[in-house]
Amino acid sequence: MSNRKGEIIMVHDFLVSYTWWIIPVFSFFCIILGYKFHIKGFDYSIRLSGGNFFAYSFMSIIGFYLDIFLFSRLNAIENISYGSYLIYYILIYLLGVFSISWYFLAGMRRIQSISSIPAWSYPIFLIVVGIVSNYIDEVLNLIFIAHLYMIFAKSKA
Repeated sequence: MSNRKGEIIMVHDFLVSYTWWIIPVFSFFCIILGYKFHIKGFDYSIRLSGGNFFAYSFMSIIGFYLDIFLFSRLNAIENISYGSYLIYYILIYLLGVFSISWYFLAGMRRIQSISSIPAWSYPIFLIVVGIVSNYIDEVLNLIFIAHLYMIFAKSKA
């Protein structure tokens, strides 16, 4: 019985440690599949207006913060069975995948509608700025400036 408990602790530690790396990978996978098979919710070739970009990104950020809150609450529970933990983990994980995917998709769709820059430049820009912002404090403001530009820029004809 103690060996089984050790396995459960190892799975729990893996899930807690690597969740925030796995969610963006699955988000990119969903976006690629959505574009390839023309799945309406995950196809980034659909054009988007500035107001819809603001609404989609705002809702996805709210979903992401809700995801962080729920993960912290789930990991704070001490007496929970492995099955219940896994079910709650999967549900919260799916919320994170959809939130991150919609955040990336909102920017990718907006870039398609305002310029001829490739759509994949938006998530790459976010990842690069996120990594650089760990070392330089004021770089994170570039994301806010890019969002303001994407909200107020006129769509191309």
